[in-house]
Amino acid sequence: MKNTTLHTVCIQRSGLTANGVKDIALLLRGNSKLGLMWLLANNFGDAGAIILADALSEGSDANTTMHRMMLGLNNVSNECRDKCIQKTNGRMIFIPDEHLQHL
Repeated sequence: MKNTTLHTVCIQRSGLTANGVKDIALLLRGNSKLGLMWLLANNFGDAGAIILADALSEGSDANTTMHRMMLGLNNVSNECRDKCIQKTNGRMIFIPDEHLQHL
């Protein structure tokens, strides 16, 4: 099924792991409508963050229309954050965990 109307998605406190992120990455590839995604307070770590960065930057089906992917409280290391930001030309934005402690 092709997305023709959905522009924003928020997945928060869902227990999303790196395996679950693989499914999201598949949906992101080739999607031309989704412009903003929030992934907050999940548990996908560095492995999941790299999978998402790859979906936004690698291959002929990479998602080039996603303007911003906002992330926080996902157990991603500083080193991985920097790599993802660079790989996606700043489209992945990591909100500092201390700004999200209320979630």
